[in-house]
Amino acid sequence: MSSYSLRVESIQNLKSLLDSYENQLEEERLRAHVQALIPIYVYTGILGLGDSLFPQDIVASPWRRLLHYFLQNQNKVIHQDELTIVAGNERWEKYIRDLTRKFGWSIVNGTTARELIESGEPILKDISFDELRSDSYIMLNDYQDRDAAFRWYIAKRLRKKKIKPAKAIRKYFLQSVGHSIFAEEIRYVANDNPHWIQIIWQLRNDHNLSIFTRATGRTDLRAGYYTLEGV
Repeated sequence: MSSYSLRVESIQNLKSLLDSYENQLEEERLRAHVQALIPIYVYTGILGLGDSLFPQDIVASPWRRLLHYFLQNQNKVIHQDELTIVAGNERWEKYIRDLTRKFGWSIVNGTTARELIESGEPILKDISFDELRSDSYIMLNDYQDRDAAFRWYIAKRLRKKKIKPAKAIRKYFLQSVGHSIFAEEIRYVANDNPHWIQIIWQLRNDHNLSIFTRATGRTDLRAGYYTLEGV
């Protein structure tokens, strides 16, 4: 096939994608528009395709665009390509860390969500495990935890000490008695150890620490949160 034919085919493919996107615009939902842009982004690699979908007062801020998108799609699994389009660049993971660690929004990684569900925590309904990947994220609720930044500071100090996960988690709870602690914080303190939930169970059952979740008697707690009531 000649280079001219290849160019023609590429133009035709792009036109087909753009036509498909134009048809999707008939729907009013933001997510439908973003998802309709994914094939165009994958095909062209062009960033910033979704900028025009957001209000003028937030369009210049990747953090605010992502927050806006998560708030409109709570308890839904949001994947990498969507997040790239919403952020307008490939640094979306950093922005999500900032939203969680600096601003206290309840966003969990797909891996953490999977582990929570497997442990029996009622955080999500009608979600396929196939959707829960390391490059996907979920906002569990619209609660902004304004104490989160301080706890994440403590979590970072504990993680740097490189102590055993069980000891690190125990120390973290003891430094936050009576406070709600988000699942992502605990997993981080445990240096991303996949057995962090089992460690919490051991602290509760074998070491008599009064650690509770919404599923274990503290129905007032938000999804994905733990608390140590006392020592």
